Amino acid sequence: MLRLHNIPVLLMFLFLPVVSLKAQVQVTKSTEKVVVDGKTYYRHTVLKGQTAFSISKAYGITVDELNKANPSTVNGTREGEVLRIPVKPGAESGTQSMPADVISKGMIYHYILAGETIYSLSRRYKVEEEDILKSNPGLNINEIAVGTRIAIPVSADEKQKVTTAAVSNDAGRTANEQRTSDGKNIYHKVQKGETLSSLSREYKVSLRDIKRANKGLLFPKEGDFVLIPVNADEPAVSVSDHSIAAIEARNLEKLADTIPVIEEESTEKYTSLDKLRGSVRVAVLLPFYVDDYSQYGYSDSSDFDMPFMEMYEGILIAADSLRSIGLKVELDVYDTGGDTVKVQSLIESGKIDDVDLILGPVYSESLQQAASFASERNIPVVSPVPLRDQSILNGNSSLFKICPSYVVEQNVITSYVSSFSNSNIVLLYSDSLMYDPRTISFRNKLTRSCWEKNDTTGFKEFYFSGRVFRKTNKYIDAAAFENQLVADKENVIIIATNDLPKVSAALSILHSLSRRYNIRVAGSSEIRETGIETIDLKYLYDLRMVFPSEKYIDYSRPEVASFVRSYYKKFRTEPDEDNFAWRGFDMAYYFIAATARYGHGLYNRHDNFRPALSSYDFCFSRVVKDNGFENQNMFVIQYNPDRTITVTSFRDISSGSQSTTSEKEGNSNAFLPVR
Repeated sequence: MLRLHNIPVLLMFLFLPVVSLKAQVQVTKSTEKVVVDGKTYYRHTVLKGQTAFSISKAYGITVDELNKANPSTVNGTREGEVLRIPVKPGAESGTQSMPADVISKGMIYHYILAGETIYSLSRRYKVEEEDILKSNPGLNINEIAVGTRIAIPVSADEKQKVTTAAVSNDAGRTANEQRTSDGKNIYHKVQKGETLSSLSREYKVSLRDIKRANKGLLFPKEGDFVLIPVNADEPAVSVSDHSIAAIEARNLEKLADTIPVIEEESTEKYTSLDKLRGSVRVAVLLPFYVDDYSQYGYSDSSDFDMPFMEMYEGILIAADSLRSIGLKVELDVYDTGGDTVKVQSLIESGKIDDVDLILGPVYSESLQQAASFASERNIPVVSPVPLRDQSILNGNSSLFKICPSYVVEQNVITSYVSSFSNSNIVLLYSDSLMYDPRTISFRNKLTRSCWEKNDTTGFKEFYFSGRVFRKTNKYIDAAAFENQLVADKENVIIIATNDLPKVSAALSILHSLSRRYNIRVAGSSEIRETGIETIDLKYLYDLRMVFPSEKYIDYSRPEVASFVRSYYKKFRTEPDEDNFAWRGFDMAYYFIAATARYGHGLYNRHDNFRPALSSYDFCFSRVVKDNGFENQNMFVIQYNPDRTITVTSFRDISSGSQSTTSEKEGNSNAFLPVR
């Protein structure tokens, strides 16, 4: 008996030292950063006992994110190994306090900020990349540490302009701001109570430009440094209805390489809404979380992001616009919170039994409740955001989903690719076993499309691991890519992965091969929305990159200018491109007007209804009988070698016509500014 008891005691005694030896060593967060392909990383040297879990926890990332940036850590960490730790978006934005640029002997000495690359600096200072590299011998362009001082040559004309701006800046600099040497940007130290909107008004710069210059920064805190993009050569203007349009015009000039100047489209293809009569009662079901916010004071409000309040602002503008042309719009607004209880209580209360239209809810479970209720009463209900539940349309005959699913996106890309006859089509994927249903779906669509064509189009599949290594500035894996290409055909590469490091590596290789092969590339909307800042623009232009996008804002269109003016009149600020007010306006304007025009007949007549909207171009279809409707239209955004961008609505491409609506009642007046 005694020996039996001693066995576990002995085992415990032996086990304790082992645990002690394997205890995880505390991880100290590194302060050294590098920029690789436009993305910022910490450089962390692994110490004995540090694990992937302890390292990822210290840096506030997941183990999966660590493994993506460092494939070797999948098999464990090694002492002395140097890892790249991705800096979380927004963690560094708006808080960088680098010394201002210094001009000396024909050079601008610039300190690298997070996210900057040699390519972005060449564009900013209007010099060639080669000239910057010659001025910085020994510089490793693949790993540039944040804070590195870079010498940038300037021309005589540019030097004079920069010197003048720097001198004037020194004379007028305040304690809270420091102008960069080129005179086009200001580092502003945020004071108590200041917001991005107040800074927009103070510096007379659009809110969209400030947010674009400070990626990920939504609510600056006291003491943060915010980059204000202003032009010292431009006279100060007061913010008014007219100056907003002027500001937008100048923004288009500054961003001509990323925002296309498109000829104004004919309005004949849009449905005219000169007069609407009658009354439409609308139930707005959105999660405002009023109860949660009420426990915080006014000073705490800047800590919250309220996209659905922005959506409601867009709905209000749409309602006012429709009222101005004779329609009576009644809005019943309900805060649905984040659970299903409030929605169910609202349904049981009978308050929405007699509404004509329901906008929202946003969460799948709540939407399912509302859609089931609405289908029984033949009330249109609109889903305003992307959903994880792809089966939400099943059995909900009156449900409309405005955000296209990945199935629609794949249809758009497949149709686009099929338009190139006698081409070599290559599906590049990173799902090694092709288990991902999205990859399988994409392959099947492309295969079927190629078989249906009456030409010699080829179709190939190419697995890309993303583990690419450089040797003497040449890619070792380039040969594997080259084996997929055909010299005497156009090669259309479809990137079927959203893993940004792999996408960046693939584009780098394809760009090097494009000197010998005719290549164009198509990618997903997610790449453009989440990773465009990490990709060299020259790759996009030279490879004629194509992206589908559910929405697109063309600031040259009168409908967009009117919306911006109306938004400013009502809320005294401007909506940036990510503001939910755009989709709130388009959703409400489209469905309230359609309900007023057709009543319940909109289920059968929506194909003939195409008002000019601000950022969407809806085209709904019921794929399966008795199921709901999904928006089947997206914009096709194509980068061109001449550094322009072409944006076309897919419905116009597929129809081969500039007008698909059968209703042409003169010039469209689909959006009227609120008076």
